[in-house]
Amino acid sequence: MADNMRVFKTLVVGLGSTGTEILEALADRIDWEVGGLSRAPWVEFLAVETDVAKPNRFNGTDDFKTLGVPATSWRDMLQRPELYDSSIALNAWADLETLAQLPAQSIDSGAGHIRMVGRLALLYPPNYNEIKNAISQRVARLRNLTEAQAKSALNANNAGLEANVQFAVNAASGQTGVRVIVVGTLCGGTCSGTASDVGILLRTILDDEEKTLGMFTLPHPDLGIAQKPDAEIWKTNAYHALAELNQYHLHTDKDRYASIKFPDKPEGTRVLPNDAMPYDLVYLLRPTSTEGTDLARLSNAIADRMFLNVFVPETDPMAYMVNAGPVTVQQGRAFAFSTFGLSTIEYPMRRILEALKYRTLVHAVDRWKDRKYDGNVSEDLDALGLTVPALTEALLLDESGASVRASLDAKKNEIMRAARTGKPELARRALDELRSAFGKERGEGLRGLVHVTVNDNRRRAAESVMGNVRGVISTRLLDYDSGPNVLLEIMQAAQPRVGELRGWEPGEGKTGGANGVLDQMDAIRTNTLLGLFFLKGKAGKQVLPALSRALDDELKARVNQKVREALQDRGSGQRAEAGTLTLIEDETQKIARRLMSLRKRLTNQADRWREARARLENDTPTVNGLSLFEPSPNGTVDKEEELATDDRRKEAHAARLIRTWEALTRGVMPGVNDPDWLLGPWAIGQENFERTQLNTLEQMALEPFEASMRSGGKDVVRRLYDQRSPSFDPNSQAMHAATQAQLFLQLNQPLGQVDPMSPLPRRKLLVGMNLTDDFRRSVQPWVNKEPAAKEIAGVDPYRVVMLEEWYRFALRGADDVRTLSFSQPTRFNTYFTRKRSDIDWTPINDQEIKRLEDAEQLVFLSSLHGVTRLEGGHLVMDWPQQPGEPSDAAQRVRKLPGRFGKAARKLAFEKHDASRPSRSLTNASTYLKSEIDARMKTVLGRHATPSEGRKAYVNWLHEELKAGHARAVDDWNDSAASAALMRHLTADDGLRQALLETFPPDPNLIDSLYHGKGERLPRGRSAPEDGYYCKVCGGPVGGTPDEVIKNGLLCSYHPEGENHPFGMPYSPLGI
Repeated sequence: MADNMRVFKTLVVGLGSTGTEILEALADRIDWEVGGLSRAPWVEFLAVETDVAKPNRFNGTDDFKTLGVPATSWRDMLQRPELYDSSIALNAWADLETLAQLPAQSIDSGAGHIRMVGRLALLYPPNYNEIKNAISQRVARLRNLTEAQAKSALNANNAGLEANVQFAVNAASGQTGVRVIVVGTLCGGTCSGTASDVGILLRTILDDEEKTLGMFTLPHPDLGIAQKPDAEIWKTNAYHALAELNQYHLHTDKDRYASIKFPDKPEGTRVLPNDAMPYDLVYLLRPTSTEGTDLARLSNAIADRMFLNVFVPETDPMAYMVNAGPVTVQQGRAFAFSTFGLSTIEYPMRRILEALKYRTLVHAVDRWKDRKYDGNVSEDLDALGLTVPALTEALLLDESGASVRASLDAKKNEIMRAARTGKPELARRALDELRSAFGKERGEGLRGLVHVTVNDNRRRAAESVMGNVRGVISTRLLDYDSGPNVLLEIMQAAQPRVGELRGWEPGEGKTGGANGVLDQMDAIRTNTLLGLFFLKGKAGKQVLPALSRALDDELKARVNQKVREALQDRGSGQRAEAGTLTLIEDETQKIARRLMSLRKRLTNQADRWREARARLENDTPTVNGLSLFEPSPNGTVDKEEELATDDRRKEAHAARLIRTWEALTRGVMPGVNDPDWLLGPWAIGQENFERTQLNTLEQMALEPFEASMRSGGKDVVRRLYDQRSPSFDPNSQAMHAATQAQLFLQLNQPLGQVDPMSPLPRRKLLVGMNLTDDFRRSVQPWVNKEPAAKEIAGVDPYRVVMLEEWYRFALRGADDVRTLSFSQPTRFNTYFTRKRSDIDWTPINDQEIKRLEDAEQLVFLSSLHGVTRLEGGHLVMDWPQQPGEPSDAAQRVRKLPGRFGKAARKLAFEKHDASRPSRSLTNASTYLKSEIDARMKTVLGRHATPSEGRKAYVNWLHEELKAGHARAVDDWNDSAASAALMRHLTADDGLRQALLETFPPDPNLIDSLYHGKGERLPRGRSAPEDGYYCKVCGGPVGGTPDEVIKNGLLCSYHPEGENHPFGMPYSPLGI
């Protein structure tokens, strides 16, 4: 850990299973770097899942939120969607048939790969409110966190070591920066269905200075159903998610947020202004192959990238993006996407420590839980108080804790004094009082004392035994040399001992012997002969021992009888009352069952740790680059263990581990308020112990190894060169690792950039600590290759990172996107999260873009020609008589949405119109074109010559453009309309000539575009040949004036640019 740490305050949000897994990998890196997440309060976590049972590190904590929807609410959404119109406008955007394709009757085990289900799960008001509050709370904590607080948390319990914390600032403003990074895959339903809306939600919460970064994975284009049955679904989900991300970054689309209704937004309130975008930066990444190991490498690389953004602020892209300017929008494409390539050379210290941790835990638990009992069972049971004498004494204790034997002995002594002084009557009265102590009724003096005391002490005596048991458990359960198996044998042995005690029968005792002795003393007292010789006193003394013995025998017999009564149950049925032995038996049986449950759980937990250990020790690390790791046996983990410990210290550490697992003692002997979790329902496969218990234990298991490696561990560069051998050349290995820092998304740069003069922004970074000159020379070819890499000091001595990033490309530049568009599964009705009637989705595939452009042109021209007309909020077109169609023309009409954009999308991508019920649009484009041609011919035919007809046609269209009925359509736009008409008129030689004659363009403007070969063009370019070039960007407009006209006076690079190519808005049509 660095002495001076500069970090970005960051909230990381994982959407879906993949997002959560990436967050777990990031958390592991932070654990290693600073010793635990609590020591890094500048990083906040939020994992969001639709699978409520998904096991992960965050489940059970406040950092894990689920997007579940109960069955009753789900049923209402499908059957009575109007109930949710006021909160989320459900009917406006949701396709109920698609939602109904979710197999489950609720959302609690995932979104079923249905993106629309994922969106609905997020917008479901209880979920939305919980997620928004969770984000707001975390952002507020980050905003309020001071450097002093961060330093205090970082240095808590840090053994005197102290590091400073400084928060990174935004380069543009100098204000403390906050970053929100959202991660997940676009393949499934959860992240794919929520990524855009989560970005929008974040923008409603964050300040302008607080930046959002999305990091989303795509499926490999070669992934097939033979490898993953849902591969085609994954691909089309990803494609539609990209189309939506592209749409939301089209800041020229003023309506994209118009109908979004969040539960906390008043009706009619836009969630965001038009110029706001969900993310400041969107990274798109895919695995390098279809193998699962490459997907794991990608996830780890994303976690590495996130870690760098937090702990190495120089890697944050936002300062670099300031120079790139705002997001460009061109022909429905947002130049808003980025990607990166990342490879590492690492000594996987965290992995090694995890393996050592599991080794230690398996060793300690296996040894401890299976210890053989080698004691004397009889002596251990005696020590518990499971003997008649011990139980007797426990039963004879009064409320003060004193034995009632004292009262009985006192009365016996009174009898003996009376007898000794020759007062047999007093002795008899005292004897009666002594015997009354065993009567059932409690009265004055001793009356009923023993009976009541013994019977009242049934439970107390049992508790006395259980107190001894508790003492044994507290001293022996967590004793590394004893443990649960030893205790289980003792508890199981208690059952037959209780059986023996239950069968105990006191011997026949004499209860009237004292009467005979007293009679004998009376006879002596009245014997005159003895009196003559003064022998009465001597004779009386001689029988006193007999009286004492008789009294002892009677007391013992009577006490034993009462004890036996107390040990046994009494009564029956509902009036039954458990005796002391039953109480002891029940409790010891419970303890035995708890101990058996504990051993099963310990065995299962040890097996889990053993499996994890084997995976960490034996599997090759999933790292993109070079990992200096050798699998077991005799591998890296074995060598590090040998360096860190020996057998004596290993056993001592195991004993300390077991001794600290105090929750187990409370589990075996729970207190009154403790849950009896060891007797609760449990089966193999469920969690064995609370995660908090295991976290504490696992952290302690790491301590000796962490201390050893931190104090004496070599950095990765030294370890790399220490491995030099005839078969291992460190320099070539380092360079090979560097070459693997290839982009995780393959780009076609010319297609991805705004224009040929605007190369994509990109940079390379070499991040590491203690880099040597030898190492720098070894990776010099990668460093020097354009763009040249900048060296940045890292924070992890065990990892060197090579990072290359490309920014601000359009999706057209990613070949994978085109490939993804080829997947067209038919499982679900729609793969968008919002119906087309709710938003004008813009395609991102070139073929689809061309189809939409043609449809937009056709819809506009058909309206301009009167082929479609605005009626009842729809663009209506007549439909020809065909087999199966009604004879009434009014019943054959087709209805398109009453906006050009929506009508074009309906025409381009859907098979049915907007009628209720819908009608087929098959061959609709052909009919529209034929009707446009027919009306053009009608105009041309009214004039004497074709030339005059074409001029009249141009004039007629111009008048329609300026004042026709088409202007009443909601989304009419003069500039777009003029451009569309220009394309129509310049596509035909005759019409183009008519246009030139009717509305001749300014020749001076056209001439001003001319540049001879080699002459300077804007942006530092030179004209490659004679021709006409844009004044703004230098893009070609045409080689000749005719070509300029034929191209519609448009810049080929920026055909939609308002000031292209003349440096100002211009149309010969004057619109």
